[in-house]
Amino acid sequence: MDIARIGHSRLQPRRALSLAAAQVHRSKAVMLAVPLGTSALVSIAGVVLAHLAGREAASLAMMLIVQLYPISVGACAVVALGDDLLAELQESTFVGFRAVQLARLAVMLAGGVIGACLLFAVLRAFGVFPNDIGWLSALSPVGGAAIVVLVAYTAVSLAGSVRSATMAVIAVMIFLTLFWDLQVPNPIDQRQGPLLVACTAAAIAWFASGRSERLLERAGGNAR
Repeated sequence: MDIARIGHSRLQPRRALSLAAAQVHRSKAVMLAVPLGTSALVSIAGVVLAHLAGREAASLAMMLIVQLYPISVGACAVVALGDDLLAELQESTFVGFRAVQLARLAVMLAGGVIGACLLFAVLRAFGVFPNDIGWLSALSPVGGAAIVVLVAYTAVSLAGSVRSATMAVIAVMIFLTLFWDLQVPNPIDQRQGPLLVACTAAAIAWFASGRSERLLERAGGNAR
């Protein structure tokens, strides 16, 4: 088996799905449970507040509470992506560690986006989603979740430290919540710029981590 060839993003669809499923199983489904569970808790909080305090007061409160969702998704992504040493990860899989990290990234993105969609649908149904301007408002939580996951992937890939990646996610959340979102209320403009930057950074991190992967291969880390 040509492991170097498989590791460099040429996985067949069936093998790629198997790899993603293996990562979900390895994490005991935490990569999906945390986003979906947090989405459910935030949604329940919004519904309860709507009944107790009314829609207007609940909508104001949800401006703060809804931020718990991307924070939890980002923290989960940092743990999921930074849980293994690269050398150990390289030795324990049939593919290079970049393929494994990419599979984990895909799972986290899927969980984050699905959870954000469910959160938005519930809060909008009860009229308590903050600054709701219609279904386009879904771009705010969906884009926010995708951004923090991509930032976590970039930080783990480049810094190789869970602590550094956590600080990066926190810094991005502070920037988006306290500055960017307030200055750019339109959901499309609000998310397209940061998403483009996050995607670009993740792509750079992917190519940059290739050198580490090749060094580990040369050192015999992937020999069978």
